Amino acid sequence: MVCPVGVIDIRRQQAVLDLTFSACTLCGKCAESCPTQALHLSFKKDTELRPQFSNDCLQTKGQSCDNCIQSCPQQAISSELTINNDLCNGCGECKQACFMAALNLK
Repeated sequence: MVCPVGVIDIRRQQAVLDLTFSACTLCGKCAESCPTQALHLSFKKDTELRPQFSNDCLQTKGQSCDNCIQSCPQQAISSELTINNDLCNGCGECKQACFMAALNLK
């Protein structure tokens, strides 16, 4: 396995990004080893996944929590839980930081 954080699985002979248990560091190791060049180092480093918040989010219930905001290395999540799509790279750090599991990447 080439991915140092284990977020790429091979299923039915295709690479599948799985950010369930870890975030993507966008290190480029997958692109370096891709035999078909479906991934390439010249492509923008972006999984194209974006966070979506469910009703389980503590902030939507009026409670204080900013784990997702603080964990975002791109500072793409505002205090109103809006996503700046130009800054977000879909890494999944916000999903990993949410102890309520109130965030999905789509």
